[in-house]
Amino acid sequence: MASGPRDDGTAKVIMSPSSGRMMAPLVPKTGGSSLRIVDCGIGGRSHGSPPQDPFRTSASALDTRDEERVKAWHRRLRAMTSSESKDLRVDPAFELRFPFEVNRDMSYCLQLINQTDGYIAFSIKTNQNKYRTQPDKGTMPPWSKRYITVTMKSQEKAPPNMQCHDMFLVQSTMVSEDIAPDSITDELFRKMAGKVVDVEKLPIVYVPLPQPEKASC
Repeated sequence: MASGPRDDGTAKVIMSPSSGRMMAPLVPKTGGSSLRIVDCGIGGRSHGSPPQDPFRTSASALDTRDEERVKAWHRRLRAMTSSESKDLRVDPAFELRFPFEVNRDMSYCLQLINQTDGYIAFSIKTNQNKYRTQPDKGTMPPWSKRYITVTMKSQEKAPPNMQCHDMFLVQSTMVSEDIAPDSITDELFRKMAGKVVDVEKLPIVYVPLPQPEKASC
């Protein structure tokens, strides 16, 4: 609450409850009092606008990071949901993660699941200079599973920053029960492309193996 001038003629400095700035009564020569805003800058900084709350700034930065994590989670969820809604489900649905060690082959097991009452033909595409896939094509009866072994061939050195830009593609389409195995060719999928061919694209990720801890002396 604002108070009037003291008996000694000096004004009592008070704090404004609304703005958080210092106020002091303005004492005119004719008597009475009125309030004026006193600019109590620190180090010459103007208080034309309220100072920024450092805690609020920090909280805002945390909110931004949380938002990015939520977006990444939603992207992964959409990929998994999309795979589950297709005729052929691929597991894992998001990416292939290979443990990486120099001069050593590494294998990964991929699962294909036929989610229909019909037969499905599949074909797998990847960089054949770096990966082997067994089997790389075939047919699947209704509601069946097929395990695919993907082997990363040994490499003499690790890529920069362990970054890999390779992709793993799984093509699939509905076929008749009596289709011959040798009919599942690239030409079959080219003819049906854009019609009834599903394509799943999985990025390949390299994961460095943990290094053994050195014994302390």
